[in-house]
Amino acid sequence: MINKTLAILAGGKSSRMNYNNKALLNYKERKFIEHIIAAGRDYKEIIITIFLFNVVMYIWIRFSNLLRNEKKLLKCNIKISRNAIYFCCVISIVAAIIAFPTIPFVWTGDNRFIALLPGNGWNHLSLCSLLIATTQIKRSKVVLPTLIFTVFWFLSHYERVDIIGFLMAFIIIILVKRDIKVTIKTIFKYGTLVFLLLMLMVYLGEYRAGNTQLKLSELLRKVIIQNTACDLTYVYNSSIEFVENEELLYGKTYSTYINGMVPLVDTPYRAGGIIREKYNTPGGEFILTEPLINFGLLGVVIFTNLFCIILNIITKKVGFYRYILFIFLIITSFRYCWYGFSYIQTAIVYFIPFVVIGSIVLSRNKVIIYYEKK
Repeated sequence: MINKTLAILAGGKSSRMNYNNKALLNYKERKFIEHIIAAGRDYKEIIITIFLFNVVMYIWIRFSNLLRNEKKLLKCNIKISRNAIYFCCVISIVAAIIAFPTIPFVWTGDNRFIALLPGNGWNHLSLCSLLIATTQIKRSKVVLPTLIFTVFWFLSHYERVDIIGFLMAFIIIILVKRDIKVTIKTIFKYGTLVFLLLMLMVYLGEYRAGNTQLKLSELLRKVIIQNTACDLTYVYNSSIEFVENEELLYGKTYSTYINGMVPLVDTPYRAGGIIREKYNTPGGEFILTEPLINFGLLGVVIFTNLFCIILNIITKKVGFYRYILFIFLIITSFRYCWYGFSYIQTAIVYFIPFVVIGSIVLSRNKVIIYYEKK
């Protein structure tokens, strides 16, 4: 037997709980910390499931062409017509305003998810269009103002994660296209940029929560602690407790994806919603929650292999749609790791095909894919 120690990060106040110490709040006749201690008795399952996920990912990376195909796809360049560029820029700006129609820097918890039009995922339509437009930034002067406006509009409405993902994809593409080797200098250069970005995003999150008098020391502490990661761990720990105490769902939640393909149809039977209703979690759905509560550890192994198979299919050939879809998966990786794949379904089924087909039509079916000579 290997003895392990469980450390519970329970100090400090929570901005989402009106700055009360959430560890000491009462829930179901016990305090939160007591629930966490009880759930933590079986915390080894978290180690096992994450280990299985990483082992399967390592096997795919080590013994397949997945990584090589990804690099080849990211190194390609796209050329579309000027009309297609204008189309993407307009869609990006309009969709951003539809997603967040309120005045910049005026935010309340009630209006965060109220869009100008019915449905959800309008922010993803903006990102898809901006993604295509950004690939043409050297060819048109309208792209940079569109990029600046869209980033400003997202951040001024305190939507941080999408912009973090966009910047992460930008850095990855630069590293791949320029064949930059990972050295101490490279890690320091890009690591510093990422750390400063994290500070900005954490500050925006605290400002959104009403903490306008945040000191530098407190800001640094919050960057290191990352409250969202703690919430995510609690959600997944609750999923493990669900598996231990309840019957497996055997695929019932996957009907959500069928309903989600129909616009404006509600999808109430989501895995994250089931866990939240039973354990009063802060919301969200860890990427391994759904396969775990449906099929147990076997579900984690099957899901990880399916995920790698899909990535391999996307990156196996070079194409306009494949290129945009793969980069979109990079940009939204934080989102679907936290909310599950149903969160990006609308974009994959409708928005990406819409902007890709629109760009192809406006380019008169002459979208050029090429590689730069060294």
